[in-house]
Amino acid sequence: MKVKITITGEKVHEVGYRSILLAEALRLGLDFFNTYNTFIEGKQAVITTLQGKENQVNRFINYVKSFKPKHALVKEIKTEEFKDKIPPIERTINMFQMEQWVKGIDILLEIRKNTELIPEIAENTRLIPEIAENTRLIPEIAENTRLIREDLKDMRGSLKDLTTILKERFERLEKEIEKIKLALQKAGIKI
Repeated sequence: MKVKITITGEKVHEVGYRSILLAEALRLGLDFFNTYNTFIEGKQAVITTLQGKENQVNRFINYVKSFKPKHALVKEIKTEEFKDKIPPIERTINMFQMEQWVKGIDILLEIRKNTELIPEIAENTRLIPEIAENTRLIPEIAENTRLIREDLKDMRGSLKDLTTILKERFERLEKEIEKIKLALQKAGIKI
């Protein structure tokens, strides 16, 4: 059974909708699934296509109709039959990973630009050891990212496990990035 679900409203982007839908698709064991953000007649929209056994698809539709992210402002949820090809769920997971890498690249490029000033700062400040200590955590951030990717490959089970793992990993990443930002700010580097 193939279905297309269109969720429209004032705020359905940047509220975690696609991640939540992907996690539910994984929990239900769907093998073919795609979801993406778009605009329809000036309104934000999330388009989701999925293929699976009738009971899986119906359970997913019921989930979408009964659950919305905390900050979402949904106007309409429309379900219709879908005839086109739906990619394997792994492609959607890979797409999410690439989106995060793209966001991360921008941050890393900004950090790189700001760290070019380190030799000049070293002559004028005593904060370099603290910066060095915090930038030493970058390999840990890379390792956490690698572990998240491994966990996603292994996760076809419970939504609760996936949510908990991702939350813990991203919280660690955010803390490490915050330490680096603070050290750079103390050193007078604008970020």
